[in-house]
Amino acid sequence: MTEDAVLDLLGEPALVDPYQAGKYIFLYPTKDGTDCVGDPAGCAQVVFKEGRVVAVWHHGVPKAEKPAGAFPPRAAPPSVTAEPQPQPSPVETPSIPAPDDDARRAGDDTRRPDADTRREIERLERQVRQIPAARTMDNLRIYRYLLKLDPDNPRYQQKVARYEAQYQREEDQRELFRREREERRKRQNEILRSFEGNDHVRIAVENQGNGRYYVWIQYNGTDPIDILPEHFTLVCEDNRSYGCYRCRDLEVRIAPGESAEGPLTFDTYAEPRELVFSHPAAGTVRRVFPD
Repeated sequence: MTEDAVLDLLGEPALVDPYQAGKYIFLYPTKDGTDCVGDPAGCAQVVFKEGRVVAVWHHGVPKAEKPAGAFPPRAAPPSVTAEPQPQPSPVETPSIPAPDDDARRAGDDTRRPDADTRREIERLERQVRQIPAARTMDNLRIYRYLLKLDPDNPRYQQKVARYEAQYQREEDQRELFRREREERRKRQNEILRSFEGNDHVRIAVENQGNGRYYVWIQYNGTDPIDILPEHFTLVCEDNRSYGCYRCRDLEVRIAPGESAEGPLTFDTYAEPRELVFSHPAAGTVRRVFPD
């Protein structure tokens, strides 16, 4: 789920705790009176990475149960009209005198953060000072929460505006890079899907992105051969070579004239340079990824 989907479902968290690059946690009390600052283990924790949920922890709360008061209620649909609450009669409502200057000053003080809020602000301030400016999402998450705790703070307002603009620029750049990468992969696959090889074995490849590939193998040798994970190597633009760590569908024996196909996964997101199939009996085939 996205962050917006979680906020729509559960409402604002009692605490936001960033703890790693690109990661942060929403904490929700699982019962009335739980203090997520002093007792985070007593709160449900929704862990995000790059804006999406990667884990949910319920400490001591069975997942099948929904504790009373655990999450804020969702707003009622517009078509539902709440029943009117009885109002006190005019004679029951005492008249309230206009406040004097001292009372007004006291009222102003009530709008200032209380002691618990100030401690939380100080904790987040210490935390955000340790985060490099380049980690836009982490900085934005903390300053948004600081602004929620102290809405009239001009520094927090400026920081949120700055990091929101910076995050949008980075998002635009990531989207442009993603589209360029997809177009490049599409052009590559038009060439790689055709079979190439030697007299014994020919392979075709589809680049599915993020270290995932699909491979077709045609075998024309004289004796059956075993296809194993160690026969595949991915060479990437970072000048590193990676062995296949997930290719069970291609861990097979094929006879002359037969073929095999299946997915391969390599532990890298780097752009590929070539996929190498090297077999002691069938020889070596290199499929170079075109620019």
